[in-house]
Amino acid sequence: MKTRRWIATCVVALLGVTAVLAKDIRVVVFKVAQMHCEKCEKKVKDNMRFEKGLKDLSTEVKTKTVTIT
Repeated sequence: MKTRRWIATCVVALLGVTAVLAKDIRVVVFKVAQMHCEKCEKKVKDNMRFEKGLKDLSTEVKTKTVTIT
């Protein structure tokens, strides 16, 4: 349950950043300490894939990072 809350918090934070940077294309890399398996990776991708302004989303379980363009 904590993971879902954390993911939801990240989504809300990213929405604020996306609104401000709507005209600029930027790449942001987040370190996600709680992402330790493929199931966690899928949750992140499923929660983020339809966000407005999202051009690309990639995750790396090995390094525990999420890269958003």
